[in-house]
Amino acid sequence: MPRLRAVVALAAVASCAIGAVTSGIFNQRIWDATGQQRFLLYTGLFALAAALIFAVRRSLLLPCFACGVALYAAVLTGAAPVLSVVYFALGCYGIGLLAFRKLRLAGRDELRPLWLDTVALVTGAGIWGFAVSFLAFARWNWPVVHGLLLAIPAMIAGRSIWNRSRAARRTRVAAGLNVSEYWAMALLLYVLGAHFLMSLKPEVSADGVAIHLTVPMHMAVHHFWPFDVTQFSWAVMPMTAEWCFTTVYLLGGEYAAKLLPFVFLCITCVLIVLLCRRVATPTLAMVIAAVYAATPVVQLISGAMFTDTIWAAFLLGAAVLILHWTEWRDAAALPASGILLGAAMATKLVALSFAAPCLAWVFFNCFGWKRRFDRKSMAALIVAGVLFVLVAAPPYATAMVKTGDPVFPYFNNIFRSPHYDTTPNWDDFRWKTRLTWHTPIDVTFHTSKFLESQNGALSLSWIVILVLLLFPPRGMFTRAVAAALCIGAIFFLLTWSRASYMRYLVPLFPLLLFVFAAYLGALRSKQPWLYRAVMGITVATVLVGTFLLPASGYWHKNFCLDPRNFKAEAAKYMEQMAPLRVMVDYLNRTAPGQPAAFFWVGAAGLEGRPYTSGSHTWDFFHECDEARSAQAVKQLMAKNGIRHFVTPLPSCGVPNLPQLEDFLKLYTREKFRGSCLYVAETKDGI
Repeated sequence: MPRLRAVVALAAVASCAIGAVTSGIFNQRIWDATGQQRFLLYTGLFALAAALIFAVRRSLLLPCFACGVALYAAVLTGAAPVLSVVYFALGCYGIGLLAFRKLRLAGRDELRPLWLDTVALVTGAGIWGFAVSFLAFARWNWPVVHGLLLAIPAMIAGRSIWNRSRAARRTRVAAGLNVSEYWAMALLLYVLGAHFLMSLKPEVSADGVAIHLTVPMHMAVHHFWPFDVTQFSWAVMPMTAEWCFTTVYLLGGEYAAKLLPFVFLCITCVLIVLLCRRVATPTLAMVIAAVYAATPVVQLISGAMFTDTIWAAFLLGAAVLILHWTEWRDAAALPASGILLGAAMATKLVALSFAAPCLAWVFFNCFGWKRRFDRKSMAALIVAGVLFVLVAAPPYATAMVKTGDPVFPYFNNIFRSPHYDTTPNWDDFRWKTRLTWHTPIDVTFHTSKFLESQNGALSLSWIVILVLLLFPPRGMFTRAVAAALCIGAIFFLLTWSRASYMRYLVPLFPLLLFVFAAYLGALRSKQPWLYRAVMGITVATVLVGTFLLPASGYWHKNFCLDPRNFKAEAAKYMEQMAPLRVMVDYLNRTAPGQPAAFFWVGAAGLEGRPYTSGSHTWDFFHECDEARSAQAVKQLMAKNGIRHFVTPLPSCGVPNLPQLEDFLKLYTREKFRGSCLYVAETKDGI
């Protein structure tokens, strides 16, 4: 078996090399010329700084990185975004501590483990999103209100941090980082630094402009959320992450909201390190966290205002608590996991595929622990189930009351709400792929079939990990590892059966990395020479994955914005990548508060009422479809008081309905253009 594992490691490397050459992933346009220069410059500067800190004092690496990130962001975007994100994190941490104390999970500040503090922060964010889901109904969503509500939890968090720092100074346990730990941390921070630079840009993603940025911008102008599916078809969907975006947007503006996914990426990496420390060395744990960060799919959700980094952090926090219960039978951990699973469900419906195996694992293990029924854990599981339903319920209850469909607009062929199409709309046939033996090869080297990305967006690390785990050492299978495998496998099968879409599978990655950490931890004692070889292979795949990060999409080919000309480059970047936002800014200046129709996707930031000729405003789209002539379209626009229109230039496309194109030609004139869109206005007298 030891020799077989060595052969398997060679086979994993060979499969990566052959797959990369035959698929041509490195022949794609990963970077543009400017982006590659900036990426190489960043790499060189980071390596130089890491070497200098290594020579001076190793313990300064993490503080220097954190301070450098904060100062860089503050200089380019102002202090408000950075302070807002820090204040929000403190508030969430304080809320989480209060919840844990009620659940009798948090002990004295100086004795509480770091992993529990990290989970407390994530739990606090979930509870905050739950609270704002009710506050959003009222017209009280002003910066001062959100700031005051977070003030007491932030003070509690500050006191806890102060107590912990005092205890740390008294104990003076300053072993410091050894050489391998230092460079493992440097590798992780190098990858996170690349994420940070790519995230420090205006929001340009299609989903961000259409949904995730629309919510906080609407709340900033109108101070409430309408939950009106005739205005936004997705208005009653689960939005816990959007409520978190809203708070930081109100306090610090768009760049604060843009930084929040990066912050949750860092939190997830910390949780991965602390989880893997249960079965491996600090060096190995940090390298494994770097594998997660160096996955381009992860960059996709951290470099834009996607909800997935927040959602994945909720699910990972719940998994950490359940693994802790599996090892130590600490029943107090289960109610907290219920809160996190509920928060994840209130963020994305697909979280049910993760919550179900988590709760089932605990339920069945209450009967199988040393052949005795665990009454205490079963009682805690019932409390967890109640909290799960309570925290998850608001968006689904709201959708049921507003539309008659609790998961509106999905499954409307069953619930038949009059506000959306009643044909089946859950399945997207682009992401319906059978699971076969060559699926790992396909998702690695032909990722564009499973995501709106380039090939190679899964990086090379994962196929290496999967191949190596085919022949694991027997000593690696602890109860926690078995729990991670069971939960992860069921989540994967449930999710893949619905959609073979890589972004939905991100919560699986930390569980698989925990199993891989156990593999390497066992290998370290049994075959140290193979352990070192696999570690070298892993580091190499991390570096390759970092180079491939822009393959996640098409928004970060230039890597980052030039700090010497940040504002001008940001404006140019937004005009090129999201011209719709330029059109919206023009309408807000020239026709403030007036409605507008968008024959395009998204309408983030419009002060008036937006109408889109697509599924984002289903009722209006249906009316446009039924208006079979330009004259009928004119009457429809007049009925809704619409005089302004955003539509593509002829060189970039046409509206999705031919009668809209005829209407524009006959009854409107161009007022403003930029990139591939223009603003039209109805002619005088019409």
